Amino acid sequence: MKALILTLLLLSFPTLSYSHNWILIGPDTVAVNNAYTSYSADVLLISDGILVNEWSGWVKYSIGNLPVWDLVEIDPDTLIVVMGDGSYSDGIYTFTFSNSQFQILEWCIYPNFIVRNSLINYYFVGHQNGLLKSTNGSEWEEVEFFQNKNCLAMEFFNEYSVISVSGDTNGIYYSLDGGNSWLLSQSMSHYLEDLIFDNSGLLYGIFPDESWSSGLWKSEDYGATWDVEFYSINMSSIGYTANRLFVGWYDSDFNQNGIAIWDALSQILTFLNDGLANTNIRSIVENQFFDCPNITVCTDSGAYCLTEFPVGIEDGNIIPSTFNLKNYPNPFNSETTFFFELPNRTFIEFTIYDIYGQKVDNLFSGFMNSGIHKINWNANNLASGLYIYRLKSERINRSGKCILAK
Repeated sequence: MKALILTLLLLSFPTLSYSHNWILIGPDTVAVNNAYTSYSADVLLISDGILVNEWSGWVKYSIGNLPVWDLVEIDPDTLIVVMGDGSYSDGIYTFTFSNSQFQILEWCIYPNFIVRNSLINYYFVGHQNGLLKSTNGSEWEEVEFFQNKNCLAMEFFNEYSVISVSGDTNGIYYSLDGGNSWLLSQSMSHYLEDLIFDNSGLLYGIFPDESWSSGLWKSEDYGATWDVEFYSINMSSIGYTANRLFVGWYDSDFNQNGIAIWDALSQILTFLNDGLANTNIRSIVENQFFDCPNITVCTDSGAYCLTEFPVGIEDGNIIPSTFNLKNYPNPFNSETTFFFELPNRTFIEFTIYDIYGQKVDNLFSGFMNSGIHKINWNANNLASGLYIYRLKSERINRSGKCILAK
């Protein structure tokens, strides 16, 4: 029954797939959390240290076999890495290429990320109990506002900053003044992972796991308000390069898995899994040293790089960007109206399901002309709760959620 319910959350728009030449980076025998190319070497972040690409091959370095999650380069010879698994050794370390040594800088439990905001010249590390900042990467202090908050992800765009927090205070905090003051988004009650800005300032994040809110989310006002792009379970990562947004999944039970390009205008996922040895995606990164667009996906069995993407999509099943499906009011008391637009005359079925996947109403079955349409639904004879509505035709298969609250 769980699988049937979660199936209703799956992406219900066209998907495309292309064959690609994925290039293995490093060994394919280890799970890779993240990947980075510095001035000195390629580095893979793994579950018990780091792998460095040296003249003799890939060499592992570690401290107590701690997993390494993220890093930044402070100079050509020095990396700052965050590592931890809940032990007393968790924290912020330097790794120096010249002597191949780690050195502790600051203890912190379960560190999640390290980033650098070049505009205000600060480094930030998010961890289970707060946010640390530093001007030089060596000396760290807690940001008082985020004390006792589990800071999962952080992203910047010009003077705007955004932080995702989980735990007792789930939510998204945003700053419009370089981090001097913080506001809580009133439209996002859960946390997001792997925040990323595109070149225009649109902000994306994913809500992972298996819930009714799982999927890709977008903010057009630097984190203040949020709308869902699409719902999907077990999403794991996002990346951005060459004006393309990439999305990844980890251990999906359904037909959305691996890595895909998300085209918001056309509402299309273009999957890039063909040729990829492992589709459990842990992270998606860009190699800044390449002179061409590229992405590297880190998986359960190695990291893989791709430098060629689809340059255009021509397919008869593409849904026009004007297509939309929504209902108002939502939540509603007994009656609501569904609005949608059809690109051409077609046969459609409009059906309502309960949370157990059982059909409770068939609102329409027949031909409709192109244009904007609306369908009213009276649910007076049904119990309060969450319902799934689905519009299906030869070229369109979309669904959404609505709440009956009597």
